[in-house]
Amino acid sequence: MFYTFTITVPRNTLQAQPLITSIILDPGEIVKVGVGFPWGLAGLTYVQIWLAEHQQWPTNSGAAFAWNDLYYWWDESFPCAGPEEAWSIRCWNLDDRYDQDVEVCFNILPLEKTLLGKIAESLFGGPRT
Repeated sequence: MFYTFTITVPRNTLQAQPLITSIILDPGEIVKVGVGFPWGLAGLTYVQIWLAEHQQWPTNSGAAFAWNDLYYWWDESFPCAGPEEAWSIRCWNLDDRYDQDVEVCFNILPLEKTLLGKIAESLFGGPRT
Protein backbone atom coordinates (compact mmCIF):
# COMPACT_ATOMS: atom_id res chain seq x y z
CA MET A 1 0.00 0.00 0.00
CA PHE A 2 1.36 3.39 -0.91
CA TYR A 3 0.26 6.59 0.83
CA THR A 4 1.11 10.12 -0.21
CA PHE A 5 0.21 13.32 1.61
CA THR A 6 0.74 16.76 0.09
CA ILE A 7 0.67 19.44 2.76
CA THR A 8 0.48 23.17 2.13
CA VAL A 9 2.31 24.96 4.93
CA PRO A 10 1.26 28.61 5.33
CA ARG A 11 3.97 31.26 5.28
CA ASN A 12 5.23 32.45 8.67
CA THR A 13 4.26 29.18 10.40
CA LEU A 14 6.62 29.02 13.37
CA GLN A 15 8.24 25.94 14.88
CA ALA A 16 6.62 26.82 18.21
CA GLN A 17 3.18 26.53 16.56
CA PRO A 18 3.62 24.02 13.71
CA LEU A 19 0.92 22.97 11.30
CA ILE A 20 -0.14 19.51 12.53
CA THR A 21 -1.76 17.23 9.95
CA SER A 22 -3.27 13.99 11.26
CA ILE A 23 -2.98 11.03 8.90
CA ILE A 24 -4.48 7.54 8.88
CA LEU A 25 -2.45 4.52 7.84
CA ASP A 26 -3.64 0.92 7.45
CA PRO A 27 -2.10 -1.86 9.53
CA GLY A 28 1.07 -3.47 8.28
CA GLU A 29 4.78 -2.80 8.23
CA ILE A 30 6.14 0.55 7.08
CA VAL A 31 8.97 -0.45 4.74
CA LYS A 32 9.79 2.88 3.09
CA VAL A 33 9.27 6.55 3.96
CA GLY A 34 9.75 9.60 1.73
CA VAL A 35 9.79 13.33 2.31
CA GLY A 36 9.74 15.63 -0.71
CA PHE A 37 10.66 19.29 -1.09
CA PRO A 38 10.07 20.90 -4.49
CA TRP A 39 12.38 23.46 -6.00
CA GLY A 40 12.02 26.89 -4.43
CA LEU A 41 11.64 25.99 -0.76
CA ALA A 42 15.22 27.12 -0.06
CA GLY A 43 15.41 25.05 3.12
CA LEU A 44 12.80 27.24 4.84
CA THR A 45 10.07 24.60 5.21
CA TYR A 46 10.49 21.86 7.83
CA VAL A 47 8.89 18.43 8.35
CA GLN A 48 8.72 16.00 11.27
CA ILE A 49 6.75 12.72 11.40
CA TRP A 50 5.18 11.82 14.74
CA LEU A 51 3.49 8.78 16.25
CA ALA A 52 1.27 9.94 19.12
CA GLU A 53 3.43 12.32 21.19
CA HIS A 54 6.76 10.91 20.03
CA GLN A 55 8.82 12.20 17.15
CA GLN A 56 9.46 9.22 14.87
CA TRP A 57 11.44 10.75 11.97
CA PRO A 58 13.96 12.24 11.95
CA THR A 59 14.93 10.03 14.84
CA ASN A 60 16.90 12.63 16.78
CA SER A 61 14.53 14.69 18.93
CA GLY A 62 13.90 18.23 17.76
CA ALA A 63 15.50 17.69 14.33
CA ALA A 64 13.51 18.25 11.15
CA PHE A 65 13.84 17.61 7.44
CA ALA A 66 14.39 20.78 5.37
CA TRP A 67 15.70 20.82 1.82
CA ASN A 68 15.25 22.38 -1.59
CA ASP A 69 14.53 20.39 -4.76
CA LEU A 70 14.99 16.98 -3.13
CA TYR A 71 12.90 13.90 -2.52
CA TYR A 72 14.48 11.86 0.25
CA TRP A 73 13.62 8.15 0.66
CA TRP A 74 14.76 5.68 3.27
CA ASP A 75 14.04 2.04 4.06
CA GLU A 76 12.28 1.20 7.31
CA SER A 77 10.93 -1.78 9.19
CA PHE A 78 8.35 -0.25 11.51
CA PRO A 79 5.07 -1.84 12.59
CA CYS A 80 1.87 0.11 12.07
CA ALA A 81 -1.22 -0.95 14.02
CA GLY A 82 -3.56 0.96 11.74
CA PRO A 83 -6.19 3.69 12.13
CA GLU A 84 -6.18 3.59 15.92
CA GLU A 85 -2.62 4.94 15.96
CA ALA A 86 -2.24 8.71 16.09
CA TRP A 87 0.17 9.52 13.25
CA SER A 88 0.79 13.16 12.37
CA ILE A 89 3.03 15.30 10.24
CA ARG A 90 4.28 18.53 11.81
CA CYS A 91 5.48 21.29 9.54
CA TRP A 92 6.57 24.87 9.78
CA ASN A 93 7.53 27.41 7.14
CA LEU A 94 9.86 30.33 7.83
CA ASP A 95 9.27 31.83 4.38
CA ASP A 96 7.60 35.22 4.92
CA ARG A 97 6.31 35.52 1.34
CA TYR A 98 4.92 32.18 0.18
CA ASP A 99 2.93 29.18 1.37
CA GLN A 100 4.92 26.03 0.54
CA ASP A 101 3.96 22.45 -0.35
CA VAL A 102 5.77 19.40 1.00
CA GLU A 103 5.03 15.75 0.35
CA VAL A 104 5.30 12.81 2.74
CA CYS A 105 4.93 9.21 1.53
CA PHE A 106 4.72 5.79 3.15
CA ASN A 107 5.02 2.36 1.58
CA ILE A 108 3.30 -0.19 3.85
CA LEU A 109 3.47 -3.92 3.46
CA PRO A 110 0.00 -5.30 4.30
CA LEU A 111 -0.19 -7.24 7.54
CA GLU A 112 -0.89 -10.55 5.78
CA LYS A 113 2.47 -10.25 3.96
CA THR A 114 4.52 -9.51 7.08
CA LEU A 115 6.22 -12.05 9.30
CA LEU A 116 3.69 -11.32 12.06
CA GLY A 117 0.82 -11.98 9.64
CA LYS A 118 2.39 -15.28 8.54
CA ILE A 119 2.87 -16.38 12.15
CA ALA A 120 -0.75 -15.54 12.99
CA GLU A 121 -1.94 -17.45 9.91
CA SER A 122 0.10 -20.52 10.87
CA LEU A 123 -1.26 -20.43 14.43
CA PHE A 124 -4.88 -19.61 13.70
CA GLY A 125 -5.37 -20.75 10.11
CA GLY A 126 -6.07 -18.76 6.98
CA PRO A 127 -8.66 -16.05 6.53
CA ARG A 128 -12.18 -17.02 7.43
CA THR A 129 -15.00 -16.41 4.99
